[in-house]
Amino acid sequence: MGSGRFCRAILAVLVAIFMARTSSVAEKDNEGVRRLQARVTQLSRSFPGTIGVYTRNIESGEEIGYRADDAFPMASVLKIPLLVHLFRSVDAGKFSLNERLEMGEADWRDGSGLLTHLNPGLKPTLHDLMTLMIAVSDNEATDKLLGMVGAQNVTATMRALDRKGIR
Repeated sequence: MGSGRFCRAILAVLVAIFMARTSSVAEKDNEGVRRLQARVTQLSRSFPGTIGVYTRNIESGEEIGYRADDAFPMASVLKIPLLVHLFRSVDAGKFSLNERLEMGEADWRDGSGLLTHLNPGLKPTLHDLMTLMIAVSDNEATDKLLGMVGAQNVTATMRALDRKGIR
């Protein structure tokens, strides 16, 4: 397992543990959250790379983090702000979810997803590409959509939503 996958797996497990743990100890003191914070810190420091972790239980408001305020490359996290921007653009009438976009040879890249296994000339809808981007983390769909709207516009949408730390 590559370090990127390993890191994502650790983070997913930690978030799941945190969410289950904090909901079961919400009435008790914060000892469980403190223990989890210590464990996150220990795992993060032993990881052979630089990672940051942040999670918040939306029911209790409890938070844990390690280097949570540090800036990191967004990688696939970009897909959520991109999706938000696209839906806002559709709502504003700039695009239609049924609009078809041709995928040519220039759109084919190495990476995750399904599009890399299909033939050039495919014309998926905007909705299809958005679904592939989120459901199977398709990098070609992401790159096509990001190229269509521009990274600066996604950043502007995040600023408008008071998400200034995302760029």
